[in-house]
Amino acid sequence: MIVFFLLMLIVMDLGRGIWYYIAVANAAREGSRQAIIRTRTDGEVKTWVIDKTPGLPLTASSVVVAPAAPRTAKTAVTVTVTYNFTPITPMMQALLSDGSLSLTSSSKMTVEQ
Repeated sequence: MIVFFLLMLIVMDLGRGIWYYIAVANAAREGSRQAIIRTRTDGEVKTWVIDKTPGLPLTASSVVVAPAAPRTAKTAVTVTVTYNFTPITPMMQALLSDGSLSLTSSSKMTVEQ
């Protein structure tokens, strides 16, 4: 019975990790969509990303927008979102070097006009 519960916790941790990674990827994509609008500042893009991920505790330092505003036409904009995922299972924490896993995703889009 103990082995069963331990396996269930590991499966739940893996599911949480996948969910967080998908949320980070979606946040980066949403941020780059907002960044290609030339009227958006970097602060507005970061706020948009944080607001669009209510289940993910992001801060402004978790979101990087490059290059900085103002952006011109045909400029490529990259938004990178980083989140440190900490599993709840001690066994999973022991497998990681510092007990957490850095989930990072980037999205690159071009300013059209």
